[in-house]
Amino acid sequence: MTFLPESHHVVTRIRDIPSVPPDADIWTVGYLTEYVPSESVVVLEDGKARVTVSASAIDLADHVPRVGEPFICIGSMESSGVLTAKVLRNCPGLDVERFFDVAAQCKAAVS
Repeated sequence: MTFLPESHHVVTRIRDIPSVPPDADIWTVGYLTEYVPSESVVVLEDGKARVTVSASAIDLADHVPRVGEPFICIGSMESSGVLTAKVLRNCPGLDVERFFDVAAQCKAAVS
């Protein structure tokens, strides 16, 4: 499920990121599977799909990422296949499936 709300923001599952227009801001949710603090890199996963996220522009000092936690990421895709995060926040207890269900309902309401 991918859709394009106003102002070129795309809410999408990680597996569908390759189909997002290159100039769009990507909104996605996934579970943290890796964190490399020295490089400010995290890997998010949703099912079998994974995306590497560069969080160098994000101050992670306030919330140390923990493996297994769900994270919301808003960013843009680099040509190298790395998502550059503008927002990266952990959301303990977030139901990822429900997140995408609500996103689809919101899209339907404005269509």
